[in-house]
Amino acid sequence: MVALLRKTLSLYGREIRKQLAEQGMGDVPRSGSWILGVLAEGELGPKELARRLGGSKQGLSRLSQTLVDRGYVSRVPDPSDRRRVLLHLTPRGREAAAVVGLAVQGQDLRLRRLLGESSWDRLRRALARME
Repeated sequence: MVALLRKTLSLYGREIRKQLAEQGMGDVPRSGSWILGVLAEGELGPKELARRLGGSKQGLSRLSQTLVDRGYVSRVPDPSDRRRVLLHLTPRGREAAAVVGLAVQGQDLRLRRLLGESSWDRLRRALARME
């Protein structure tokens, strides 16, 4: 099962990278699409981002800095605590996040067609319950 899940994740990743490259955004790092997807829901501090993605703060900090350097993410002061920063998508970052979202939707549709609607729903519910 782990191998199948890993293969599925790899298929999603390849499609995301392909779509980003086609839109001139091939410089988004491999795992950068995870950050773009989360930040598309709203700005977050580095600690919250690490918690949401389940990664180390240090690793996500390096990846976030790459996205900042490449113009996809900016750091803005937290209005509620000026000592903190929030990670925020730039216009280019919002564009990249939209490309990622469309690529994910396309792969979801492909998988949904392979499984059929009821199996797709059961799989989603089962995976959502896992912790």
